[in-house]
Amino acid sequence: MLRLHSALSGRTFYSFCGTQRFCAAHRLADTATILLDAAAREGLAPELRLIAEEDADALAALGFAVSPDRDSFDYLVDLAALASMRGGPMKSKRARVTRFEREHRYCVVRLDLTDATVRHGLLALRQRWAHGRPSAPSAGAAPQLWSNGHDTDWPPLERLLSAAERFRLLALG
Repeated sequence: MLRLHSALSGRTFYSFCGTQRFCAAHRLADTATILLDAAAREGLAPELRLIAEEDADALAALGFAVSPDRDSFDYLVDLAALASMRGGPMKSKRARVTRFEREHRYCVVRLDLTDATVRHGLLALRQRWAHGRPSAPSAGAAPQLWSNGHDTDWPPLERLLSAAERFRLLALG
């Protein structure tokens, strides 16, 4: 059982992992009920988040209301396949990489995220990307942080950059 804080919304929520594989269905229902009751006692939203698909399916079969959360989807990648770019499933990725290499000059550099100029540059680059066209923020002004009302990249990126000096963060770009 987990009590977590969303990097996206800032809200606290409950979750659990591993129950369906190791416990009977009634234990799964008990776990969900206990966590939903705890959320209610704490004034949290009456929901569980980040539940494994097999557990969510089992909860739905037990009568719980279950719906997917698009903001919580993760992408699992076979790192060996991605690194080698071999096989049919990687065909479109290989084509995009080849096209990028053909059309752009690029290099990989170390970015010191403790440098305010670098952080501002990352936000400006993200802004340009979000709008699909170049934009130059006025000198000294922070770029507009929200490209639309549904942009899920900004809150975690802003929190990461705000902690950069404290944790002496570096990145590659």
